[in-house]
Amino acid sequence: MDNKSTYHRLALLAVVVNNVSSLMHKHTFQPEQWPFEDPIGSSVVTTWPLLNDHLPILLVIHELSGGWQFLCCTTNKPEDCAILCFGCIYEKYPEISQFSDLPKGYHAWREDLKSPWVRERDTEDAS
Repeated sequence: MDNKSTYHRLALLAVVVNNVSSLMHKHTFQPEQWPFEDPIGSSVVTTWPLLNDHLPILLVIHELSGGWQFLCCTTNKPEDCAILCFGCIYEKYPEISQFSDLPKGYHAWREDLKSPWVRERDTEDAS
């Protein structure tokens, strides 16, 4: 199985596991500040380098299945993949609120922190 397939399967797993709110942890933001339609406790896919090294998010994917991925584009190793609470990644990267209107089946990417975001329909999900 290639790495892209691994991330896609993990994104689907994140949708299936879609409620880590049962962990009952708190966030520093108020619930009324939550910009997404998805529950705060939903699972998202990201990478350990992004979380541990606070790397910038360079790719945001909103899967047709409803899952979300927030990636740094520095690794595609399956062992670097992490599943995280949506509220926790928002707390660490509040700028992701700009993607609350990103439709399912679309992704947004940028070359680096200074580059503008480009939004595109995910051609692999297009029928």
